[in-house]
Formats: sequence, structure tokens, C-alpha cells
Amino acid sequence: MSSPKVLELLRLAGAERLAHAFAVRPDLARPRPAALAEVANRCSSLRSVLNALGEADEWAMAVASAAVVEGNPVTAAALVPRMRRADGQHPTEAEVGAGLDRLRDRLLLLDDDAGAAWLNPGLPAALTAPGGLGRPATFLLGRLPSADLRTLAGRLEIDAGGCDKDELLLFVAGALADRGVVDAVLDTGPPGTRELLHGGFLRLLTLPYRNWWTALQRSTRLDDPFLWLVGHGLLVIDAHTYQGEVPGEVALALRNGVVSDGFDPAPPLGPTRAVDVDAVDRRGADRAGATVQNVARLLDLLGAAPGQPLKSGGLGAKEVRRLAKGIDVDEAEVGIALGAARIAGLVTLAWHPVVPTSAADD
Repeated sequence: MSSPKVLELLRLAGAERLAHAFAVRPDLARPRPAALAEVANRCSSLRSVLNALGEADEWAMAVASAAVVEGNPVTAAALVPRMRRADGQHPTEAEVGAGLDRLRDRLLLLDDDAGAAWLNPGLPAALTAPGGLGRPATFLLGRLPSADLRTLAGRLEIDAGGCDKDELLLFVAGALADRGVVDAVLDTGPPGTRELLHGGFLRLLTLPYRNWWTALQRSTRLDDPFLWLVGHGLLVIDAHTYQGEVPGEVALALRNGVVSDGFDPAPPLGPTRAVDVDAVDRRGADRAGATVQNVARLLDLLGAAPGQPLKSGGLGAKEVRRLAKGIDVDEAEVGIALGAARIAGLVTLAWHPVVPTSAADD
């Protein structure tokens, strides 16, 4: 099933969801987009998606990793066996669904008109190692010559007769995704072979020697754990870095299909302490009174000398410093006063001079 385009899905999102997304992902609305198509481009750009993930909580990130591995369309039921909570149990569909809703809030997951959920195409590009998994075997082993790939298939007891390279890659990747095949390779390897992979939670290994290829070619018994893993496709070497990468299928098989492990959908609250409620109320009242006074003074100043906006909208640092000096407060207080005045409809912050609205006269 092919994925719908982001623009098509955004048209179905509704004004309320888009408004919320603009609040949690302000880069989608700044500078002001000329059309929804521009929002769609920003929404799926790598930089914007990385920013959105940076603000997400651990559970949402864990759900996102599982969803990237599982693929489209995304359902809570399909992700349950891909995840394990900190207590060692699989989460409920409701818990996974809550994580998916947090991704929807950031437009990292988009629904079509039939109710199916689709990954934002920028999400797989941003999560290059979901759950710490390596890249697919088809990618890592696809760089091997056909002859070497056939040798590897023979060691995995795959009948490669009549297969071209692409078909052979798929057969090998399928075998490496089979827990029984992986266990058999590890069980028949030299001592220490299984321990090298740390139960599937290790993605990269650094080889203890540089002449790994010569050693692999000359060793008919593959009596070294590293060479055994390489010779059976459970570890693929980068000739430039001399690091081995465990294919994602292998690690996933060793984890019994679990992508995200040890996360809590509702982490415990941090430590708390008792406070004086009356004192908090007094401080809140003092803070509110000071803000009201600052808003009143700011409106008088803007009425006499309107704020000059930037071309992209809003007030620049220079203008904020002028206002702070004019009402004798620091720049942070100007931001609070402007925000309060804007929410109350007393000023407008856009692409024209900032002046008090007619509501400020009431």
C-alpha cells in the first residue's frame, strides 16, 4: 500500500490540529507560509522533524522507533509486541495509542480519511537507528560481490541456485531475520561468539585488527568470533572505519522482535515538597499586578511610538530593547507584557507597526 502525500493528509488534519501543531512546532509557521503546500514541505523536512523529536518525551520516542521499524500503516496493535515497558511486560494498546497521539500532535503521524495512520516521511530519515538497530541487511550486504554473497548464502544453508543478486539478498536477509537461523550460527561458532552481540543490543563493533579481510579469506575454519560473525553475515565490516555493523534484522531477531525496551509510558513524578499555599497566592497576585501595570505602560508607549516589526513579522531585539528602556523593565518583562496584551486583544503582532487596538481604549 503506497503512502499518501503529506499535503493530502494535512488537508484532512483540520484547523484545530494544525493550530496545535504550529504551537508545538513554531518553525512550521515562521516565516508565515504562503500556502499549505509550504507547511507540508517544512513538516517533513529533516531539520524540522529533528526539532520536533527533540521536544518529544521518551515514551513518544520509543513509540516512534517501533513505528519506523514496523512500517506503514501504523496501528497500536501492531506496535504492542514491538515494545516492552520497564517492568518487562508489553504495553497495552491504550498506552501505545497515547504515544501515537503525541506523535499526531507534532504531525509526525498523519491520518487519512479512512482512519489509517501514516508516518511523516521525515521520521524514518531522522531515526536512522531506531531502537539502536543497525541498517538493513539488504543495504549492508548489497555491497558484497555476488560470489561472496553466494558463499555467505551457502554458510547459511540457503539454496541459491538460479538466483540473481537481488533475489539472493532477499533470501539472505530473510534468513538473518529468523531467530532459529541466528541462534544456530551463534551456537556453532567459536567460544565468545554469542557474547559479542550482547543479546542484540549492540549495533557497532570495532575489530581488534585491521587486516580482517585477509584473515577472513585465509581462515577456512573461521575460528575467530569476529570472523565467524562476518563470514555468516551477522556482522558487516566498513573497510574505511574497521567497524562492524550488526544488521537490523539480526539484532531484532535476538530481541524477539522488540524494538523499544525498558521505557515507561507514565514515568514517576519527580520529588515534591510542601509549599505555603497562601504565600504562592500572594506572589501570584503580585506578579499579575506587576504585569497589568507593565501592559498599561507599554500600551501608552506604543500609542506614542508604534513598534516597528521585522520583515518576517514580530518585533526584533532592537525594538524590544527600546520598549524595555521606555517602561524601565528588562527585556524578559517586555515579552511577558506583549504576550499578555496580545492574548487580551490589546495589540496585534504581525507585519505592520505594533499599536494598541481599539479594545485598549475600553
